[in-house]
Amino acid sequence: MVQGITQRKDLWSSSESSLRINKFEKELFELRKQKAETEQTLRSLREQETHTHYLLNGTYQGTASMLANQIRSEQESYGWVKDQVALEGEIPLTSDEALEMYSLLSIFTDEMIQDLRQMFPEPLSLVQVKEFHKLVEQEQILDFDLGKYTDIFDSDSSISVCDEEAITIFKVSLEKIGHIYSVLLESGEEWIKKTIMDIHSNQDVTWRELLQVITRQTEQLLEDARRYDVLDVQMPEAISLRQLLQDFKVLQSHLQSGVPFVSLFY
Repeated sequence: MVQGITQRKDLWSSSESSLRINKFEKELFELRKQKAETEQTLRSLREQETHTHYLLNGTYQGTASMLANQIRSEQESYGWVKDQVALEGEIPLTSDEALEMYSLLSIFTDEMIQDLRQMFPEPLSLVQVKEFHKLVEQEQILDFDLGKYTDIFDSDSSISVCDEEAITIFKVSLEKIGHIYSVLLESGEEWIKKTIMDIHSNQDVTWRELLQVITRQTEQLLEDARRYDVLDVQMPEAISLRQLLQDFKVLQSHLQSGVPFVSLFY
């Protein structure tokens, strides 16, 4: 132990120890300074929570947290104001001018305000004058045609909520209906015209029943055609087609007469 103490004494340097002491004292001073600043900030925040502020002639009053909550609740109503105005600044309007501005602002509807918020299009993106006139004429024609059928559509349904694919399918279907309608009218048949009138006047129960019957019979014929299409008829090589046709007629006549089939061979 004595040897260790002696060795540390021999290695000890007065100048180096002084430098380390000065360094530690400076670090301690900075830490005490940061502690004092932190305590001061904390004290200030606590005072703000208890101190009542009066702003804008008492319009806003309360603690800092209360004012922050009130301003946050009114943000939606006054969020459209983009100007940054200092609280100490003077009001640029007189009372009469402010009342006049308020009366003028009441003229603007929500739709007008939305229009004013729209961005102006780029000049190069605008259509030519002739093309614009053509589009306006097309819109007027379509609006006139649509007015003929407004009573047909439900007020809750709208094409505007459909996507582009659904609108395309709807357009193709309308073109098919228009083509079929034109073809039917061009036929000149009275019963076809009567059928169309009955459909327009919602008196198409009989026609719907007839359509169901025809559809069932057509499906049955289609099924028979598919079944007969797979039959493979083998023609005898030793018999001519004329002789085969004559024998077929004899057999058909015999079957239609109702005579038993076995009597043909006796």
